[in-house]
Formats: sequence, C-alpha cells, structure tokens
Amino acid sequence: MIDARSDDAPEGVRDSRLSRFDRWAWRAFGGRVAATDVSADPLARAHMRRTPEEYRASVLLLTVVGAAATGIASGLIAGVALRSFEPFAAIAVGLGATGIAGGFTYVVASELPGARSTARGQEIDRHLPRALGFVAAMSCADVPLDEIFRELSHQSIYGEVANESAWIVRDTDLLGQDILSAVRGAARQSPSAAWQEFLQGLVTTSESGGDLRSYFLAQADRYERDGAARLQGELERLGTYAEAYVTVAVAFPLFLLVILTVFTLIEGTANHLLTFVWLTALGIVPTAEIAFGLLFRRWGASA
Repeated sequence: MIDARSDDAPEGVRDSRLSRFDRWAWRAFGGRVAATDVSADPLARAHMRRTPEEYRASVLLLTVVGAAATGIASGLIAGVALRSFEPFAAIAVGLGATGIAGGFTYVVASELPGARSTARGQEIDRHLPRALGFVAAMSCADVPLDEIFRELSHQSIYGEVANESAWIVRDTDLLGQDILSAVRGAARQSPSAAWQEFLQGLVTTSESGGDLRSYFLAQADRYERDGAARLQGELERLGTYAEAYVTVAVAFPLFLLVILTVFTLIEGTANHLLTFVWLTALGIVPTAEIAFGLLFRRWGASA
C-alpha cells in the first residue's frame, strides 16, 4: 500500500492532491515534520485533503516566506522614512517585523483547520432540521438507507449536510464499506455534535433491530422544535445587538460631536478640541460602523 505522504510515493499520487506551493513545502520541510505527532482530526473534519505532515510543512514554508517578505519590506520602508542612512535602525525594524509576521502567520495558519472545522459544524447545524425532514420523508417512502444518503448528497440546498452524506456514499461505493460502517466513520469525523448524535443513534437503532422510520420521524420532529427555539433565541440576540448599535454607533458619536463642536465655538477653548472632533468623525464613527457591520455579518452567517 502506497502512503501518499511518504517520500517513496510517486509524484503523481502527491500531485493529485497538493498545489505547487504545497509540493515545494514538502520538499523543503517534509523530512523535518514527518516524525512529528500531529493530530489529523481537524484536517479530516475540515475536509482538507492533506496529511498532518503535509499541512505542517506548508505552514512552515508559508511562515518563512511571509516573515522574510514582511521583514525586507519593513526594513526598506523604515530606511526611506528615516531620510538618512541609519542601517541599524532599519535592520532593527526589519527584524522586529520579521518576528511579528512570522509568529502571526504561524499561529493563524496552524489554527485554520480548526476554524474551518468549526465553521463546517455551524453550517451543518444550520441545515440539519430541514435535511432530517427530507430523510424522514424518504424513509416513509421505504427508500433503502444507502439510497437515502445518496439522494441527500445530491441536494445542494442542504449545504454541508449534503457534503457529509457524499462522504458516506464515497465510503460505500469506492471503499466497499457497508452502510453502517460508513455511517459510523462519518460520525467519528463530523465537526457537528448534532450530526454525530444523529448518526450514532441511527447505527444503534439499526443494530438493535429498531424501526428506522420511527427514529427518523422522531429526530425530524425534535430538531424542528429545537430549530424554532434556536430561532427565537437568535431573534432576541439580534434585538440586543440592535439596541447596542443604536446606543454605541449612533447616539453616542452624535452626542459627542455636538458637545465637542459647541465647546470649540466658545472663546478661549483649547484648539486641540477641534482635533477630537475630526478624530471622532473620521475615526470613532467609521470604526464603530465597521465593527457592528462585521458583527451582524457573522451573526447572519451563523444564524
């Protein structure tokens, strides 16, 4: 059996999964990370088709490239900004920027699989109530279990739930696993606790001789009620966000601008108050609007 992450593996095996940058990273750092103990769970749950060693090599190369580029650019900019030839100051700025950029790049790239896994889990939870309704309807029509997952994998409107079902179909069609083994494996690698619970309950019900139709109907009804309660909670949270937006991003900046403008018109008032007016108008107000815009966007993506 050929291991795609092994140095003895044919290039075609590795090239079919990795980009050119990833192949460069493996050639440069593959031997240094092959023996490291790296968990594969975040990569599998994020559906990133790379081994932990391959991904760690890519992280190291990205860190080196990002740190070097940032350090060189910062050193050159510092040398120009100083308007005089002060190499030690420019070198100090470049080295400091290199360390900061390298550390930041390494941390962000290392946490990316976990972030993607979490995002996939939230997407699965969001589509799960409607997907289970589809599963229950198919079971009532006496559709076999493997065909239910096959049909579900074709329904793109269910987002990541359809992708999870596609992996179950892949395990049965390409790897030759029986449907319960494929479902059990999908439960182990899913980033969604709710989807894991559903799949594990499916396996338990099937192996104990229970009625899958009744199980599907009960789960669909349960998640439909949970979805309504979750939606009510999200609406209450949205109301809290709206009140905070009106207070922090609308009322407070306007009140502050009026007060500062009035003080600048009073004779003898320090001129630096005008600077605070411009700082509020051009700095605080746009920053607050952008912050709440990102907050509402994130809320909308997870709702």
